[in-house]
Amino acid sequence: MEPMTLDQVTSELKRLNENIADLRDDVRRLYLLERRDDHSIVEYSTDHPYIYTNPEMHQGEPTNGV
Repeated sequence: MEPMTLDQVTSELKRLNENIADLRDDVRRLYLLERRDDHSIVEYSTDHPYIYTNPEMHQGEPTNGV
């Protein structure tokens, strides 16, 4: 296997970071689905781990979830 160039390493790190963000969003969605009941709030994650949107709050604008 040949050594990677700096551009290749940077590209691979960016791809991995995007995959991690997608997985984080999937885990958050699954967590929210598990704790939902008939009166729960639907939240949609954004690119930031602590920001979410909810159509029933703040006119669906992003909200700090912490």
